[in-house]
Amino acid sequence: MPGDEASAYEEVHLNGPRIGFTILSQGVLDKAREGSYLRNLNPFITQFGWQFETRIFRMPNGTAGLLEIVPLIGGLEQGKFIPSINALVGIRGPKGFEFGLGPNLTPVSANVALAIGTSFRSNGINFPVNFAVVPGNGGARFSLLVGFNSRRR
Repeated sequence: MPGDEASAYEEVHLNGPRIGFTILSQGVLDKAREGSYLRNLNPFITQFGWQFETRIFRMPNGTAGLLEIVPLIGGLEQGKFIPSINALVGIRGPKGFEFGLGPNLTPVSANVALAIGTSFRSNGINFPVNFAVVPGNGGARFSLLVGFNSRRR
């Protein structure tokens, strides 16, 4: 049906706040501490940010293609300002499980982020939970982020 094809490519935006934490492996922590600004950095970093999510397409079975941009500010609990940005291209299945891959940029490095997650839905509000791994710099960073959003066209 022609109407079904048009709605399959209708953009849907699911933007919203994110809060969570990142744990740095020892190799990543050592690399970050090389700069004087992050010399006293602890391996546990809080994260605050916003996720800009666009659903690019949706297949008849509910599988959707996604583009996510996630700028974060970390380290505030330590008196630090550590910005990062992620740009992920991903797929979300019909039951909410998602997978994404893309660049991660911080003042210390540029790497590739791999993220998995799911969303819980209640009263028209989505509550995403995502786990991300960023390998590189002699170790890895592990992040857990949660948030909320609602559908916007």
